Amino acid sequence: MKTYAWEQLLEEEDLVALTEEALATRRAGRISWRRLGAAAACLALVLCLANYPALAAGVKRLVDYFSGVGAVDQGTPVLVLEEPLTWTDGAWSYRLDAYQAGGQLFVRMEYLSTQLEPGADIDSSIPDYDVEAQLLPPADYEGDWLPLEQAVDRCLASYEDLNTWGSPEGATLREAGYRTYGSHSTLFQVDAFAGDSYRLRLRFTHDSAAGGAHTSTYEKELHLIPEEAKPAVSDSRAFPEGTVTVLVSEDGSGVTNFVEWSSSPAGDPAIHSLELQFIGASGKRYPAGFHNTYLEDFEHVEYYPRYPVEEPITAVEISGILFGDRSGQWQQRYEDLNWVISLT
Repeated sequence: MKTYAWEQLLEEEDLVALTEEALATRRAGRISWRRLGAAAACLALVLCLANYPALAAGVKRLVDYFSGVGAVDQGTPVLVLEEPLTWTDGAWSYRLDAYQAGGQLFVRMEYLSTQLEPGADIDSSIPDYDVEAQLLPPADYEGDWLPLEQAVDRCLASYEDLNTWGSPEGATLREAGYRTYGSHSTLFQVDAFAGDSYRLRLRFTHDSAAGGAHTSTYEKELHLIPEEAKPAVSDSRAFPEGTVTVLVSEDGSGVTNFVEWSSSPAGDPAIHSLELQFIGASGKRYPAGFHNTYLEDFEHVEYYPRYPVEEPITAVEISGILFGDRSGQWQQRYEDLNWVISLT
């Protein structure tokens, strides 16, 4: 089953808006429904891997690139779902994906709904969703389980009225009957309890504009399989804020990066974002979609061609880098970098 990045569906202004939201409480994931067609295609889980050459001199960390996961410290086993879980309940369609690395289990969800209450304004028409995610042991598990604070996550889901999306992709979703989009990300610290099988309990509490509350509870089995690193080409550049290392898969299908920070604002974790394009063999440039998730002591950063590319990708150009913090109090942008990473 072919899937694509949800972020490939957004116009540039939508991407910027979602990135700014992500820096504070990003809950991004991926989504794919056949009825949306190619224009509504989402993040590809191409999970085949191997080691790539050591990084540029001066960068202390050595990492592998995992498609769908991003950069992972070398030698760290990575487990993934064989394929995302999807289901529908009434007007809502859900997509869930997960991976585990270094004692952390990351679960991401996206959901679409055909519901939007008529006659109400945007702020009150979208339901308020409180989401509780609890990690449960496999059915045959014996012994102690995760402490409660590591096994339970509570947060508000992110959701939007698709009428506010001015992009052609937003119009495609509306024409398919969808009115509301939401997303939710959870990080579980499984550590010594890490395994290859879990149960995940999701509880959505819906407070509608019309009044009243409705709770939906789902339990999903997460069966994880091992993956290997994807061959990649790496390059690094130093900035006052830190050294940025970019990893490009050898087939040009994806990019990830990380920063060895030299300094950052006190109290609020630093974040970063690349402005990049994919370059085809003909010289044509293709815009990038992205999936960026920033949580405490965790980040997931990946970029993909926003639309299908019918020719080999031979290079990636990074035209700019934005450094900042989640509160938006500090930002530093570098432009016109002319940073091209060749794959030939």
